[in-house]
Amino acid sequence: MGFFINICLYNSFCLFWYKFKINIMNKITNTLIELKSVGSVLDTETGYIYPLNQDDTVDYTFGISLKNEEVSSDWYNGLSVEDFKKVDNFINLK
Repeated sequence: MGFFINICLYNSFCLFWYKFKINIMNKITNTLIELKSVGSVLDTETGYIYPLNQDDTVDYTFGISLKNEEVSSDWYNGLSVEDFKKVDNFINLK
């Protein structure tokens, strides 16, 4: 019986988390710019970058701020000229 309860609790949490992520995605999708060269998106409201999953969904658990945090030089070096122009304003705000 305990196993069944654990499965139900786990499934309930997963359903809650899925709905939560969908709500977050719906709220800020209109502020996201795709950075294809580095497999990321830039949230133009917050200056955060988020990686894209293999299915092109945004992974909101691994965001990093272009304004306040140290982004790896490999990430910057991987930016195409076109994508660099998209993030240039946020880089210069430091």
